[in-house]
Amino acid sequence: MKNKNNLSPPAWARRLLHWYCPESLLEEIEGDLLEAFQLNLEKKGPRAARRQYVLDGARFFNPTTFKKARQIPTPGLPYPINQAAMWNNHLKIAFRNMLKHKLSSFINILGLSLGLAFVILVYLFVKHEYSYDNFHANADRIYRVNEIEFHQAGLKDETSIFKQEQEGISKYAYLPLATGPTMQEEFPEVMRYTRYDETNTIVRRGKRVFSEKVHLVDSTFFELFDFELLEGDAAEVLNGKNRIVISPEMARKYFGAEDPIGKELEVTTYMDTLLCTVTGIAAHPPANSSLQFDMLINILHKPYYERNIAQWGAFNTTLFLELAEGTRPEVLESKLAAFVKEYLHGTIDYLKGRFHLTNEDQILKLALTPLKEVHLEHSIIWLGPTGNPLNVFILSGLGLSILLMACLNYISLAVTGASGRTREVGIRKILGSSRKQIRLQFWAEAQLLVLVALVFAVGLAYWFLPAFSEFVQRDLSLRYTGQGPLLLSLLGIALFTGLIAGGYPAAFVAGFQPVKVLKGDTYRYEPRFTRAIVVLQNALSVFLIISALVMYRQMKFVNDKDLGYDTSQTLVLKTHSGSSEDVGLLAQRLENALNGKSEIQSVAAASMSFNQGYDIRGFEYKGEDQSAFYYRVDPNYIPTLGIEMAAGRNFSAAFGSDKTGAAIINERLAKKLGMDNAVGQSIPWGKEKEYTIIGVAKDYHVTTLNQPVQPVLLTMDETEAGLDAFLVKIAAGKMSEAVQIVEKAWKAVAPGRPFEYTFLDEDVAEQYADYARWMNIIGISTLFAILIACLGLFGLAGIFAVNRQKEIGIRKVLGAGVEQILLFLNKGLLQLSLIALVLAAPVAWWAMRVWLSKFEYKIDMSWDVFALAGVACLALALLTVSYHSLRSALANPVDALRNE
Repeated sequence: MKNKNNLSPPAWARRLLHWYCPESLLEEIEGDLLEAFQLNLEKKGPRAARRQYVLDGARFFNPTTFKKARQIPTPGLPYPINQAAMWNNHLKIAFRNMLKHKLSSFINILGLSLGLAFVILVYLFVKHEYSYDNFHANADRIYRVNEIEFHQAGLKDETSIFKQEQEGISKYAYLPLATGPTMQEEFPEVMRYTRYDETNTIVRRGKRVFSEKVHLVDSTFFELFDFELLEGDAAEVLNGKNRIVISPEMARKYFGAEDPIGKELEVTTYMDTLLCTVTGIAAHPPANSSLQFDMLINILHKPYYERNIAQWGAFNTTLFLELAEGTRPEVLESKLAAFVKEYLHGTIDYLKGRFHLTNEDQILKLALTPLKEVHLEHSIIWLGPTGNPLNVFILSGLGLSILLMACLNYISLAVTGASGRTREVGIRKILGSSRKQIRLQFWAEAQLLVLVALVFAVGLAYWFLPAFSEFVQRDLSLRYTGQGPLLLSLLGIALFTGLIAGGYPAAFVAGFQPVKVLKGDTYRYEPRFTRAIVVLQNALSVFLIISALVMYRQMKFVNDKDLGYDTSQTLVLKTHSGSSEDVGLLAQRLENALNGKSEIQSVAAASMSFNQGYDIRGFEYKGEDQSAFYYRVDPNYIPTLGIEMAAGRNFSAAFGSDKTGAAIINERLAKKLGMDNAVGQSIPWGKEKEYTIIGVAKDYHVTTLNQPVQPVLLTMDETEAGLDAFLVKIAAGKMSEAVQIVEKAWKAVAPGRPFEYTFLDEDVAEQYADYARWMNIIGISTLFAILIACLGLFGLAGIFAVNRQKEIGIRKVLGAGVEQILLFLNKGLLQLSLIALVLAAPVAWWAMRVWLSKFEYKIDMSWDVFALAGVACLALALLTVSYHSLRSALANPVDALRNE
């Protein structure tokens, strides 16, 4: 049997007591509990004594204990700490330091304001990109169905944010019309579906005639999606033909102040003219919607609907599914392979033969994309607007990098200038402040500075927002009314910034030893960390400068490159005719109406102009599948665009066979077909037709410079395509007068058709608009980075100059001149700038090589780009630090050595 004197209370109960009991009360409480335990051990036995110990200990676990703990003086102090008074003192000291060190405070606030402003803009953009389609109540159950084609054996879909295109794999959000109805019939997982397509139309009401894009959907559209229907019943507004739903903007456009419900609009597609009754008014979709529309009609009006609904080979309609509640998308996807084999076997056979594939299971598949991910599914081709996740990633990285630069500015200035506050820290420690309290004080100072900077940052962001929204092509807003999450996010960004900026300086200052400080010893901060910060900031600046220079040169190269045709002074008229009628006579009437006008040089017609889409046709030549960009044109097309002929002749009305059986190909197609002397040879076109080549045009670019010159085939064959664009060449310096003349002639020869035009050079430039916008974004980022880096250098140069006043004074007394003093002060920072250039140049070279790889035709990255960036960086650094350096070099040494 154990001796009672060796028995002890439960170990877990003692550990619990040590955990919750304040140190100032622990000894007294634990002694009382042990004394009571010994008494109970003698009277009641071990089990009862242990039970009573636990109960007695639990009684101390209450708010009263903690309240008393707060009233107990700190060891060594005869009085308790007043937390409110302490924080009040911290704020006073923080404000005094801001006012005392005005230049340092100004630099920190300006740098943090710039960094925070840029981050706020980036945050608004990223938030907007990831908010697409979240407003639908059943967004988690809505999916878009995609078709994925594999053109090479053994491929796997490995696209990612950094690899958005994969050779040999094509992805489309287009399916046969019958897919939706068949899936709902065969799969219980499908609750409802809607198809989605668009067509260009002419809409009339009286004298109001406009070209409009009308979207075609199923009657379930407003039941599946939560778009706001201002008037009308969601289940009925599109239930049947000849019904139309319009937006409030369209209602005002066509009906003015009248109530449009029940009234009619005439809608002309390239197949039919419909008389549609307005059955509903739907609010315009939010800016963060993947589906944008102003007019909706039933998909039964889709051209060739009756023919295509019975065919499974025409992939031309987008399909959205709403799955039944509780259905996992994987369950439906597992059934799609069998669906593909049963209904899409014709397409599989076609792809199998065209690409010489054998494994039918790896040729074509269907996949589901959640509605919330549709916007950033950049690798899938469809008619809706898409974002690029890589752009989101890059912009987020730029924003965080620039904010980090601003934080590093604060860190370097705070740590380098900390020697001026050693006595303050020493006295606080002598009076009882712990390291934790010192850290909290200096972190609070940083947080206060960040909050002040946040106020200015919001103003800067608001000022820059319109331009930034234009660059990223998004409707961004910085509204505070009802924006609790936005305000919380801004405070979160400020808190995060304060933690980064204030963390290291607070820990550094809290490490001062009070005895050494009060003895008069000074803390000499080893500047390695500060030097690393300067190198990092300058390296990022150099990287951005090189990137901006390379992008600028590439875009200038693109704009200046000879495309093989003349885009200047060319008006592009949209005919609104499509393939429903031959507009060759209309082109002739327009040419006759403009004939003899000195402002007009020529008029041509084509099935489409540049940047208005492509028509790629496939054909078989000598047993091989071939394809070419197909255009129907008239005889004036080649001379109007200034396309040069390499061999043969142009089309001519004098040759009747040119209208149906002649073709002009470019050199690329001739080479692809292996034709050394193409003129006179024939190209089979379908089963019963062939074109005789009458001419070979020199190569010209019908796509962007991202791609090589494409094979092109031109015909006058009116049975193959309509004429949707007229090209009017204007005399130099006569553009404004010519537009008025063309408009008058158009209204005379094409009454009832809208007069809509663009300029060919602008159409071509629009193909590179995304690159131009991102060049501007990089340029803005570079400007922010340079400003912040220069602010940091300016502040550091000032601190270094002050800390070295006595050394400079001694050097001057010993005979050093102004030039030597300037070299002495500037040499270190200039060396750091050179190191930054050496580090940043290889990274920038690699990044720009990756970016340039998207272009088939591109510049060479010559050494002068890096030299120019280096010179710019060194010049900016020298200009930034020279103010303090020159001031110190010219100062009277007597002032610095007076007290020595």
